[in-house]
Amino acid sequence: MSKLPTFLSAFDKLLTGHPVYFTNSLLVVLSAGGEKFFQSVAFKCPKDRAVAPWYGWLFLIAPLFVLLVCGMVLNENLWRVYHGYRKRSKGTELRRGHRCRSFWFTFFRSLIVPSAWLFVSLLDGTYIICSLAEEPEKETEETLRIKAFSQMVGWGYLVVVVIVGSAVTCRMRCNDKKTFLELRYVEVYKKLEKEELEKKMNAIKLIKVKFEDELCNKLNLTRISPPLFVETNSGINDDLNGSERPVAFDTKSGISASVVQSLAKWKRLALKKYEFEVYSGLYANMNAIRRDEDLGPMHSIYVDQWDWEKVIKEEDRNTAYLQSVVKDIYVCIQATEKFIREKYPVLRQKLPEQITFISSQQMEDEFPQLSPKERENEYTRKYGAIFISQVGKTLKSGQKHDGRAPDYDDWELNGDILVHHDELDVAFELSSMGIRVTKDSLITQLTELSALDRLNLPFHKALANGEFPFTIGGGIGQSRLCMYLLDKIHIGEVQASVLFKINLYKRDWFPPATIFNMKIALIIVVLSCFAVVSFGAGNKCTKQSDCEENECCLDLLFFKSAFCEPRYPAGQRCLTPSVYKPETDLYYLACPCVPKYECLGKGSLEDGVTMIKDAKCIMPTI
Repeated sequence: MSKLPTFLSAFDKLLTGHPVYFTNSLLVVLSAGGEKFFQSVAFKCPKDRAVAPWYGWLFLIAPLFVLLVCGMVLNENLWRVYHGYRKRSKGTELRRGHRCRSFWFTFFRSLIVPSAWLFVSLLDGTYIICSLAEEPEKETEETLRIKAFSQMVGWGYLVVVVIVGSAVTCRMRCNDKKTFLELRYVEVYKKLEKEELEKKMNAIKLIKVKFEDELCNKLNLTRISPPLFVETNSGINDDLNGSERPVAFDTKSGISASVVQSLAKWKRLALKKYEFEVYSGLYANMNAIRRDEDLGPMHSIYVDQWDWEKVIKEEDRNTAYLQSVVKDIYVCIQATEKFIREKYPVLRQKLPEQITFISSQQMEDEFPQLSPKERENEYTRKYGAIFISQVGKTLKSGQKHDGRAPDYDDWELNGDILVHHDELDVAFELSSMGIRVTKDSLITQLTELSALDRLNLPFHKALANGEFPFTIGGGIGQSRLCMYLLDKIHIGEVQASVLFKINLYKRDWFPPATIFNMKIALIIVVLSCFAVVSFGAGNKCTKQSDCEENECCLDLLFFKSAFCEPRYPAGQRCLTPSVYKPETDLYYLACPCVPKYECLGKGSLEDGVTMIKDAKCIMPTI
């Protein structure tokens, strides 16, 4: 069995459980590697002893200062404390002690990268040797003594940092009030959390009960129990926009069934079956699964809504009657808002006095440059609550405002109720409804979508034969209404679904408090690359003859450019192998020794290439 899932799980726990430790360790490794890379390509100790000391000390100290300042500037926590400090009114500024603690905490935390850089620099000793030795390019007793001194200072510095860091950490942890307060008040927190949950659940219950009563009284509806699933080939299930797949399964008896996506067509069957009278109807608490729903703050796979349907006369199939029913539903929503605000005064009034009616074509005419969703946002910001009619109808532009199935709503006599959600600043759909299709409008809409084959399904055959009464109906989202009236910003706050589980795996691995560490890591890489381009390389060359005798034309593979680099002098340690290609007249990997000298030492075969260990530029013996 592969161990990759186990590794990924452990890696994920490391990132989410200890992000600070992980990022700090990563920064230490990057700074150490960056220092070596920076030194190898950017640092060349000059022979002029008047310049060399300044040059060496500058290369040792300047990067420390740059990294420290960058770490301070990029720390978001520090700027939260000092942001707008000079403009704050008297009495609102932070105490000096708090500002000082924040500054010093950020300062010591930003020392991690410079400390790693300094430790590696001292351990290598190159900068100190350049500053203090008389002949830094040669390995003499003096250079070895200076290097040993530099390494002792480096190890001493590391020991001091570890001791001081451990002492400060222990003191902070021992004097931290957070854990003490959590243990002291954990029962209080649990009690408050339980009370808030009970309060929210009670509010949701009150909204649902109140709205059901208002809807039944206004539209003369009777509650019935709906199916959870229907036969797949009956044509009763809702196709929504035509692309959403229902959850389907087969039974032991061989019947194929699918979970309902809405009850739009089933309700019309029920009205016929139970012989409801004109201007009476039914409603049901529908629970559906929409597997292809795009998850987000307003959308869930689980759909709960009041599905309602009412018998009307043929002469009622007009815009005026449609708008009268919309107004009745809007009055029900207003009554529910007033009721819940009386129970919970902290809630504010959001609904305007009247709902505004507009067609999808009018919206396109006014905002042709905007998308349908952007038009909805503009209108709901302006009016607060709107009803968009003719949803599903093809507009003058050749596009549709939104998709609608062709076999329940008449696209000329349908629409959506939308309000403006202030917290999310978007148009928020509460209901989709419409006057249902007749035989003629059904055939017209099926023809437009090239879906006349649906007339072979039982439901569509009965509809085409005129067996169903004229009806109007729709769906009103239960979770949507609760979310809107209770000022919630995520549908997961008012219903239980798999939404939170999915979002859990989409979280950021690095919390905002540690992102500035990653920014410093990026700076290290950028500085190293900048050093290579600006300081690290000699004059550009295209062939060996472009360089002097004691230089080689070395191709830096990662920059796809060649530069004149100094050859290793006699007696100095050298890097091998050095590869010369006559066809390009260039050296690769490393420069060779000065003429008449070769890089010789103990050899070993690694990955097919002869690597020389402890090699020096010496005169070969005959």
